Amino acid sequence: MNSILFGVAAYLIGSISFAVVVSRLFG
Repeated sequence: MNSILFGVAAYLIGSISFAVVVSRLFG
């Protein structure tokens, strides 16, 4: 259960950081 929540949290953090990097590159 905790591993699933940790995976979801890591995915959200990774997607947000990736979006920030992309926005900075193309911004």
